[in-house]
Amino acid sequence: MNIYVQKLARSRRGFRWLAQLLALCSVFIAPLAACSNMKTVSWREEVRLHTGQVITVDRSETFRMVYSGGPGPGWLFQSERITAHFPPPIGDVTWSGILTPIAIDATSADQLYLVANIANLAGAKEYPRPGDIPQVAFKYLGHANWQRIPISEVPGQIHRNLLVDTYDLFIQNHSKVNYVGFDLKEKIDSDPRISKDLLDWPRQKD
Repeated sequence: MNIYVQKLARSRRGFRWLAQLLALCSVFIAPLAACSNMKTVSWREEVRLHTGQVITVDRSETFRMVYSGGPGPGWLFQSERITAHFPPPIGDVTWSGILTPIAIDATSADQLYLVANIANLAGAKEYPRPGDIPQVAFKYLGHANWQRIPISEVPGQIHRNLLVDTYDLFIQNHSKVNYVGFDLKEKIDSDPRISKDLLDWPRQKD
């Protein structure tokens, strides 16, 4: 009887140990499974300001795996983060959100603007816009703070200077480049399949 009780106790301890091990594994495996459904691409980009001066911008985009019933999974844009390296007195400026920036420029040290395309339904919901304008504009307030402004308030000298078709380069073509210069950017964004509405914004009043 004592031997049976000892075996039963050992088996129960073993069961509890196994249950604890499986629970511990689930703590680590679940985040890994979630991470496997996400993809982040990062690169440094050559950017020309309206003054002709050239700066670099570090960009990072995150995509989520989705299944659409086709031959395989696709990737849906989720968010982007950029850091533009302006010369003094502006210095490094960072923006992040669920939009895809297409322009960042400054008319003076305290007049810095960013224009971004709405790339998914979440962006359209967070940033309602008049008509079918696919762009959203921001003005820099300093200390990593941006304020949304009407697209019509973007100064006329500011134009698109960031790579627009990042999906084609990094997702469709699986490019591993970590530096995008002017030649590559022009080649990609000159693709006639890109909607012209995504390449620029209207200059009339909202």
